[in-house]
Amino acid sequence: MTAADVQWGQGWDDRPIYPILTARLGRSVEVVAAAPALIVPTHWHEDQKRTLPCPGKARGCYLCDRIRARPKGYLAAWYGHGKKVVVEVTEGAMRALPELRTPACVGHWYRFERRGQRANGSLFVVVMERPGLSEYPLPHDIKPTLLTMWGLPD
Repeated sequence: MTAADVQWGQGWDDRPIYPILTARLGRSVEVVAAAPALIVPTHWHEDQKRTLPCPGKARGCYLCDRIRARPKGYLAAWYGHGKKVVVEVTEGAMRALPELRTPACVGHWYRFERRGQRANGSLFVVVMERPGLSEYPLPHDIKPTLLTMWGLPD
């Protein structure tokens, strides 16, 4: 292949893609919530070694007969000095802190951390103090990021 073979400027995807942050053992994630978390039913796909959205049994999900779809939260947030990101939040953390699913979470500072010995151990959420801003930027749309992560079209 040479430079002449490259299709420069063809098929550019203008959807904004934001980094996806997941707390790992020894690496917590601290963010300010920009919007309530989106809740998506998911299944772990062993063959692909990843979580994918569940379309539901009525739409032909073959995994629904074998395993319960687990809700996963995706939180639009600001990280560091206003960098827009998406934070993955487990079902347990969403149940423990229901405010993540409501507008009351906007502007709150959260630290997500894994505890224990397992890489997929429980996710703990620590509510920090408010950052002290009088106004917050508009929340960003994280759906295009999720669709891209899952390899799905709009």
